[in-house]
Amino acid sequence: MRFVVKKRFAGFVPGRIAWALRGASAGTFDWSPPFALDGGACSRRARPLLGWSQGVAGGCLIEVIMSVAISAITIGGIMQGYIMSSQRVEWLACSQAANSQASQKIEQVRAARWDTLGYPPVDEVVSSNFPTVVAALDMPTTGSNQLYGTNTITITTISVNPPIKLVNVECTWRAFNRGTVTNSISVYRSPDQ
Repeated sequence: MRFVVKKRFAGFVPGRIAWALRGASAGTFDWSPPFALDGGACSRRARPLLGWSQGVAGGCLIEVIMSVAISAITIGGIMQGYIMSSQRVEWLACSQAANSQASQKIEQVRAARWDTLGYPPVDEVVSSNFPTVVAALDMPTTGSNQLYGTNTITITTISVNPPIKLVNVECTWRAFNRGTVTNSISVYRSPDQ
């Protein structure tokens, strides 16, 4: 069933309200609402009041279906946005925890003794002093969903005179749906630091 909307609005005219209410003085005024439901059309008393020459109609089934479809797409988009946002926040938390572990390993290498002027000279900044370690990422967990990071330290001699070494720390961890991710930090180190 389709109703056609045809209306002509002439604006607010106080005389029309008086015309619609003129039966009240004679005691014959109909107190029913002016917008009676008579098959989708506007009641006869309200037409002159609103300035409509023809009846007002409701919407058709296609309009209802389209509005429901638009609402469903909008709600679906909002839900997808929340899901993507929570996944990104979770990935960011894991990445920050892996960076924290890599920074801890850098601090361990910086704390190692490397004294070329002492007797005997001491050099503890070598890769064999820092084995590969698998440790839990520092993030809140519940149950058995703990994530682990593999920390690998690589120390390379860049220059002998002046003595400089490159320290590279990689923390490799497994993202939930993205495969393996590696966070890497590199610093230069010289003796007596």
